[in-house]
Amino acid sequence: MLSASMLVILLTIGLAMLVVEDVLPTGGAFVLMAAGCLIAVVYFGFTLSNELGWRYLFVELVVGPVVYFTSMFVVPRTPLGRRAYLRPPDSEEVDVSHACPRLDRYLGLRSRAITPMKPLGLVDFDGRRVEAISEQGLIEAGSMVVVVGARSGRLIVRASEDPTLPG
Repeated sequence: MLSASMLVILLTIGLAMLVVEDVLPTGGAFVLMAAGCLIAVVYFGFTLSNELGWRYLFVELVVGPVVYFTSMFVVPRTPLGRRAYLRPPDSEEVDVSHACPRLDRYLGLRSRAITPMKPLGLVDFDGRRVEAISEQGLIEAGSMVVVVGARSGRLIVRASEDPTLPG
């Protein structure tokens, strides 16, 4: 027969397994073991007395989520967590417009959309087809567009109100 002190140890082991699952990629193995420990604590708590069972159930329902979500916040900030978790990418790593500096020469130029821009399409610059993204919704094929930026290797265009050909 388990004593109340052994149930506290089993409860602590179950909560610790929730924290370990947050750090190690076990595919849910530690969550299953933690669930087994926590269910056993409640079961044996009720076997000892109803009051003890209800207390353990209440503790698990309150402390369990608090421990898990606190570990999700605290563990990534520890030395082990900084090694285990990926850091968010820098803005230079996400924005790859620097990989194609030739696109900057198109800034401010106007041209005609070859294909419908939904929002991605092709724009013609003196016979050269360049991929572009519409900044503001759908642009019909043949519409005049003006280049307002370049990001991630693509031009960003918006519809031009002036219908004259680019010069």
